[in-house]
Amino acid sequence: MPNIGGTGFVLLIGGIEAEGTEGAGEFLLRPDSLPKVRKALAIGPRDPLPVCEFILEIKTLQGAAQSAEIVAARRH
Repeated sequence: MPNIGGTGFVLLIGGIEAEGTEGAGEFLLRPDSLPKVRKALAIGPRDPLPVCEFILEIKTLQGAAQSAEIVAARRH
């Protein structure tokens, strides 16, 4: 989302529990995530990313995030 001054953007990440936040952060850092984000938003590989939000399903095992998948996406 745009920052308060309108000079850049802010990325907000949060989960219900620590494992969810960890999984979301790991999802964002994986090289295979950007194509998934673009597909969920129905945008091409060269299109700029719009202001958007996602809901991720994070699967955990013994308190650690194991996988993350996009279950909902919304453009603003």
